[in-house]
Amino acid sequence: MADAAEPHAQVFINAGMSADFTAAMRTAADLLVQSLTDKSDSKSKVRTATSALKTKLRHGRKAVKVIDAMIKSALAGNKDLLEGWKLAKRVPQTRGSAAAKAATPATPSAPTSAAA
Repeated sequence: MADAAEPHAQVFINAGMSADFTAAMRTAADLLVQSLTDKSDSKSKVRTATSALKTKLRHGRKAVKVIDAMIKSALAGNKDLLEGWKLAKRVPQTRGSAAAKAATPATPSAPTSAAA
């Protein structure tokens, strides 16, 4: 747009624009492009981190399953310690999991006015 406006710069200046308005337009456009690039980079980093976290959690859950078998065998006669282990071994669901989505309540509808 700055390129298109430049041949007509005097008209814009006479209408009240600053003498360097085309440079300001270019600067604003560059900042917009940089902002969009930063947003894209940020989304990419979030996706990468989310994927890595899912992988780590999957590995951790596998390790807990192996340890669980050993603990259950070692604590076979101790109900209290087994109950404590059940709580300790629990790995909470991640925020984006199906269980978390299912637990999200439906959005209530807007109240209607009784006054007419």
